[in-house]
Amino acid sequence: MIYTGAALQFLVTQGNTFDQTLTFDDANGDPLDWTGWTARFRMRVFLDASSPTLVSLTETTGLTLGGIAGTIRIKLTPAQTTVLPAPSVLYELKAT
Repeated sequence: MIYTGAALQFLVTQGNTFDQTLTFDDANGDPLDWTGWTARFRMRVFLDASSPTLVSLTETTGLTLGGIAGTIRIKLTPAQTTVLPAPSVLYELKAT
């Protein structure tokens, strides 16, 4: 199952904790089951390979997959948000 093209805007304040939980539903409106999945979240100025990664999260460093609840929680520490340049960066969330 591949979901692409979802675009969300987040307001992240430099030097503050960012904590956002997203809920993903299937075509029937039921929560996706993330059990057994892995995920990666990256923030860059540009989403190409030549752009350096500013923040990278996995399940051990700030991402929480909510199993049958269909949720993915993204949590950035104040140290991580401090390195983000203003006014904006792009992000990529991949689950496999």
